[in-house]
Amino acid sequence: MKITRDLPQFQNQKALIVVTGLHEADFYIAKNGRIEKIGEFKLLYPHYSDKEGFFETAGHGRVLESGSVLETNKVEIRHRFLKEMDKILDDIIKRKGITDIYIFTPSTIKDELKKLLPKDDRKKIKHAFEGNFTKLHPFQLLSMIQAKEKIGWNVPVKAEAKKILLIPLNIFKKKRRQ
Repeated sequence: MKITRDLPQFQNQKALIVVTGLHEADFYIAKNGRIEKIGEFKLLYPHYSDKEGFFETAGHGRVLESGSVLETNKVEIRHRFLKEMDKILDDIIKRKGITDIYIFTPSTIKDELKKLLPKDDRKKIKHAFEGNFTKLHPFQLLSMIQAKEKIGWNVPVKAEAKKILLIPLNIFKKKRRQ
C-alpha cells in the first residue's frame, strides 16, 4: 500500500519492519513510498486435555519429581519462537537486500532478538521499540518511527556524564593558567 505523504517515505532505502509479540510476528518492507506485509507467523501453544501431560520421574525407590504439563512452558515456547524467527529473518535479509531494520518487540525478548542477527545485520538496526505492537496498523508504526527521527537517534547520556558536560569550560581554562 502507498504510504501517506506525512509519514517517512524511505526513498532509496529498503527498510525491514519487524513487529513481534511473545509468540507472533509480522514482517513489513518499506521502500520508495510503499509498504507491504511480506509475512507473518504465529506459534501455537500446545493444548493438553485432562491429565495427558502428567509426568513422573523416579529413581532409587523414590519419586524425584512429578508434575503436569497442563501449564505451558514459557521458556520452551520462547525458545521455539526465537528459533523460528532466526530462520525467517535470515531468509528475508538475504533475499530482499535490506538496508535498514526497525524492531517493535516486547522488552523481554528484545536483546535475544537482536542477538539472532549476524553482526553485519545488527548494524542495520536503526531503532528497537519496546512493547507489543502486533495489532497496530503499519501507518501507526511509521508514525512512531517518524517521531523517533524527529527527536534524533542520540544515545542517552548517563547522569554523571551530564554533570561533567554542564560544567562551564572557563573553569578548565582557569586551572591551566595557574
